[in-house]
Amino acid sequence: VVIGYGETLNISNTGVSTFAGDVTIGGTSSEHRTLTLQTNSEKNSVINLKEGGATYGFSIGYYGVANDFIIKRHDNATNGTDVFTLYRENNHAKFAGNLGISGAAADSSKALRIISQSVSSQSSAIEVMDNSDTNAIIRMGERATDGARLHMFDGGTEKIAFYTDGTDNHISA
Repeated sequence: VVIGYGETLNISNTGVSTFAGDVTIGGTSSEHRTLTLQTNSEKNSVINLKEGGATYGFSIGYYGVANDFIIKRHDNATNGTDVFTLYRENNHAKFAGNLGISGAAADSSKALRIISQSVSSQSSAIEVMDNSDTNAIIRMGERATDGARLHMFDGGTEKIAFYTDGTDNHISA
């Protein structure tokens, strides 16, 4: 079946459909819209964002055998390489490459790279919280220009502080 001028929609006898143009779902009303891609058990639901011969671009999908949501990078490969995975059975996520935070470029020699947010804050780069998310247990940041600071806490009280700019370091009981 061919619908539209110049074959805008083509539905083959095998059920494969091809749209030659943009597809819009819904309109400007305030109603909610849902798009569901549903398969049989242990099958994949994938959206491909590709160029050319379908071997370059990205794909996002739910992969039924692994039961994971995965973003893949396709660089001259139809199967792609996993870039980011969200696991269905828990709240874990995995980045397959290096990560830059706060404007830092991802660097191939570093797994994580963070740009400090200020030169005066204990937690201007990293803050690790206790299990209840009440108190910081570690804070790291920038001290003065290109200097570093590391603070460790117990029950919300600073016990250890190290500085690289000549400020007195201390370890408290």
